[in-house]
Amino acid sequence: MTTFEQEKELEIYKQNCEHFRSLNAKLWNIPAIAMTLNGGLWLALGKIPLTSWAFFGIAMIAVICDICLIPVLLRVRGVMDILLNKTLTFEDEPPRSGYGVVKLFAGLLILAAIINLILAASALLGLDVNFYFSNANPVTIMQSNGTL
Repeated sequence: MTTFEQEKELEIYKQNCEHFRSLNAKLWNIPAIAMTLNGGLWLALGKIPLTSWAFFGIAMIAVICDICLIPVLLRVRGVMDILLNKTLTFEDEPPRSGYGVVKLFAGLLILAAIINLILAASALLGLDVNFYFSNANPVTIMQSNGTL
């Protein structure tokens, strides 16, 4: 291998490492985006008086967003896998893969989507959706029951 080819391979290696770091930062931002999205929508559901259809619509937006973030997670991690294996090949290491964190994030997004579906169904069935977002203080409840 000539010096030019070696330098070229080294530059490709450096670029792959930079891309991997960038994608890793994006991967770790996705859960923060999901938490902000769900938290903001749940705050709106709990604090703003809404009709049952508006409540249903906002809850369904949260469901759709939670479900749509799962393929984003998988795609980012898939591209990271390609870059990781190219880097390991350059370092004469065996290829490897790991999706543990992505599976955990995806599981939490599915759980959030299920909770949002329950909220949406509650609104359509005419159940008291404000029950989920009551501002009851545990100390006040205990005082009213005489347990404090």
